[in-house]
Amino acid sequence: MSGAGWRAATAMPLLLELTRALRARRFYLPEDPAQASVLQRAARVWTAALARSAVLSLHAEENGFELGVGVQLSGPGLGDLSRALRDAGVSSLVVLPGLREEEFLLFVGLLARAADAAAPEPGLMRALATAELPHICSGDAGPISLVREELAREGARETGRPEPDGPQDSGSDSDSDLSSGQQVQADAEPPEAEAPIESALPSSHEITGELAFDANPIDDLIAELERSPSLANYERVCRSIASELEQRMHDKDYVDAYRTALVLGRHSAGLGPKLVQVPRCASDTLRNLVFGSEELLRISVQRAYAPATGSAVEAVQLLVALGAEIVPRLLEEHTRGSEDAQALTPGILVVMGDSALPVLISELGAESPARVRRAARLLGEMQHPRAESPLISLLGSSNDDGILREAARSLARIGTRRSITTLCDALTSRRGRVAWAAAYGLGWTGEQRGRAALCEVVRDPGRSGDQVRLQAVSSLARLGGADAIEALADSLEESGGWNRKRVRGFRLAVVEALGRMQGERARSVLERGMREGDRFLRDACEKALRGLQ
Repeated sequence: MSGAGWRAATAMPLLLELTRALRARRFYLPEDPAQASVLQRAARVWTAALARSAVLSLHAEENGFELGVGVQLSGPGLGDLSRALRDAGVSSLVVLPGLREEEFLLFVGLLARAADAAAPEPGLMRALATAELPHICSGDAGPISLVREELAREGARETGRPEPDGPQDSGSDSDSDLSSGQQVQADAEPPEAEAPIESALPSSHEITGELAFDANPIDDLIAELERSPSLANYERVCRSIASELEQRMHDKDYVDAYRTALVLGRHSAGLGPKLVQVPRCASDTLRNLVFGSEELLRISVQRAYAPATGSAVEAVQLLVALGAEIVPRLLEEHTRGSEDAQALTPGILVVMGDSALPVLISELGAESPARVRRAARLLGEMQHPRAESPLISLLGSSNDDGILREAARSLARIGTRRSITTLCDALTSRRGRVAWAAAYGLGWTGEQRGRAALCEVVRDPGRSGDQVRLQAVSSLARLGGADAIEALADSLEESGGWNRKRVRGFRLAVVEALGRMQGERARSVLERGMREGDRFLRDACEKALRGLQ
């Protein structure tokens, strides 16, 4: 039977299985057993279908595929699959008999990577054009001679002609493109008595269970959600989806549940049917779905922490739709996750914006100092002006040095006039730890008033305590700039000369700070220290000067 003998009834299930496999490959983390289950199921279905000698030739179109002449395949999910192929540079896909499971799985992996890439990757096309995927090729740039040979063999079998023993003649006729091979399919009529291809396949139950060749009802329900004419209909479809997903989630098959959550997340943002109440209904349904399953909740969070891909962006949008209820889970991920997870959490919270803010502010009142420090730090990462007042209160009330440090740094990062004024005033606080925290925090702002206040502390030994002064030196070294260098240079000119033991520790800190700066002024100050300082200061200046070279 030629490729033209494939019918919609037999090709559609294969495409649906490929769609599910691609979603599983993108939605689940590699170590998740659910991903392996979905991929293995799809691979078994495809290899069983291609066990008979029947070339499957598909052309990717905007909303689906063309199978042979005039046979259109479209339906929920097929448009996404077609776009994934076309985005990877493949508009015509040919699958040959003898397909192996490992070959199919490699194809799915390459297609998922191409779909997630910000720009087209050559991996899929390269694999289709080489022996990496000997039974899957592109009609655009694949091993066309292999395809033409297989099509010619099929035509010979169907018309009773002798089968060719080897590759086709490579003369002028063989230089034409794949359309010549496709014409063999179109001209060859299968014998009337030949059984349809589905009779040669194992039963759906024999392959992977009862639903192996059934259309996915979730696809139809999601499509109905997208075009729902009324709120009552939308609510009815949501209930139907919940009923369909209940057993699948019980069986640990979360692909459709996660995909439904993504759709509901879009609708929560008003990107679904243009009905006034749909965003709220979608949001309520989404929360019930995700928070009703610990595993689905885990998948939703972990997908957002995946590398920066299209599926990770979708996952972050889903978290935004879930709102404040998801924030405690993000805080757990930030605390227990990898360094990459810790780096990604602030960005996710920034995207969530106002919905995340109340949860973090409430965390400032937690009994655990570690939780308070974490919340204060993340509020600074978000740089949300509404966090200013709670952080100012925290700076005035806490006795924990770590909490004070995080509160001061976050106020500096928010950087409003009130925040900077609060930190400048705190430099003269009678509570030495508050003044020290303020000097530390001001090292994280480029605001001129804060820099000037630090310079004043460094120049005037009677204005603040020794620890506050030392921290001001460190903050100026972080900020750099000509004004900082002048303030540090002036501090070395204190009356009493370069050799006073009482201020030696402070001067050594100043020399180290100057060694982290650039410019002739810093160099000249250090060179003077080499001439006039005591032994300890000379050694420090020499080391700092080596760092400037």
